[in-house]
Amino acid sequence: MNLSTYLILGDDYSKLAFLCTNCSICLHVKYGSHYSLRIPRMGRDIAYDLWSRVLLCAASSPDLYRINLEQEVTALEFDGDGGFLMAVGSK
Repeated sequence: MNLSTYLILGDDYSKLAFLCTNCSICLHVKYGSHYSLRIPRMGRDIAYDLWSRVLLCAASSPDLYRINLEQEVTALEFDGDGGFLMAVGSK
């Protein structure tokens, strides 16, 4: 797993997001790896919106991927019109 960039998701180092060069985003917490998901295209950079709990990933195309971290991720949907990848939860 080669890292492209990483982001701290809170005030301390207990929650981290890693953008990897193999088109995946890995989420880590205190006990280790929590969740990993793949995005359709190679990611360039990630940003986190603390208020909406959304992780944004800019890709190597004009697409912007949006992952809602507040929901339990069970599936991924791609909105072709808006260019968004949305995490769909069970809540």
